[in-house]
Amino acid sequence: MNSMPEIQHPPKKSQTLELRDRKNLSMDGVTDVRGFDENAVVAESEFGTVTVEGHGLHITVLDLDHGKLAVEGEITGIYYSEETKPKGGFFSRVWK
Repeated sequence: MNSMPEIQHPPKKSQTLELRDRKNLSMDGVTDVRGFDENAVVAESEFGTVTVEGHGLHITVLDLDHGKLAVEGEITGIYYSEETKPKGGFFSRVWK
């Protein structure tokens, strides 16, 4: 009996974002954090660059081994970009 070798497929990409009361954001699938300040957090994810904008932002959880990021503060926007290579400095990317 010949059995066919099992084909190995790459793991499917997955990402979950949970936003509670526009004050607490948790997300998985994060591979890196490019930069942050009280007005923006720019992170790399399996689905591209994610920019979180707001006021009084601070990172409460950063676990890149497990792809976890949590941000607290007044969150006013969450944006995805396909761009993965930096163009200019942190602030030139955030405030175009």
